[in-house]
Amino acid sequence: HIAETIAALTGRLVARAATLGLQAVPDARRAPHYVGLRFPGGVPSDLPQRLATARVYASVRSRGALRVSPHVYNTEADIDRLIGAIAVATKTA
Repeated sequence: HIAETIAALTGRLVARAATLGLQAVPDARRAPHYVGLRFPGGVPSDLPQRLATARVYASVRSRGALRVSPHVYNTEADIDRLIGAIAVATKTA
């Protein structure tokens, strides 16, 4: 049940991220508990710091993806807040 719950959150995250032009590995090739989001042109270098000012925390991995790891206590509203924070942070990047 935990994997199903988190997979639903990562699925929502990938769908919402696509509206910002971000890409993720297809469902069949990714684990349910985390996702890497790729940005056109690469992840802005200061994105983690910009997100942190909104109290949103994610890390950039060596392959140029923003790694997001939802937990069972996260909600759909948290995913929406993350997407909103990414939209704001990249608009001014």
